[in-house]
Amino acid sequence: MLQSISADGCPDVEPLIVMRGSGGDDPVVLEGNRRLAALRLLREPDLADRIASSERIRIRVPPVDSAVRDTFDPVSA
Repeated sequence: MLQSISADGCPDVEPLIVMRGSGGDDPVVLEGNRRLAALRLLREPDLADRIASSERIRIRVPPVDSAVRDTFDPVSA
């Protein structure tokens, strides 16, 4: 998913399914978790370093062209 979105962008054809958490504050993503995780990593490359230090998991975040990055903003929920 990370490689695909970084190369082709993220078309907004299928919205994320989100509901409010039990406390009413934090949203809970029901559908689209992998897409959301990939978008977060591509938007915030330093997030991969934070994950690596806390979880001991290395995630290679590919470079993203600015035109592809523009497709990240209209993702709907």
